[in-house]
Amino acid sequence: MKYLAVLCFIGALLNLTAGAPAVEIEGCLYKGVEYPAGSTYKQDCNTCHCSGNNLGVCTLMACISVDQIGPL
Repeated sequence: MKYLAVLCFIGALLNLTAGAPAVEIEGCLYKGVEYPAGSTYKQDCNTCHCSGNNLGVCTLMACISVDQIGPL
């Protein structure tokens, strides 16, 4: 009977750690900086709009630098 109790305890412990909800933030977190909901921020050459709850909607433009093009 004591083995069953240990298995139940381990199962409950696994459920607590696996089912723990993610930490929610009101704004958006990008590269360690938190932006408030409704704000915009740059991601390379794209502009992102923070919708809140760590959801950013960004443009999808190709970012090519002068170094990548080479001499003309």
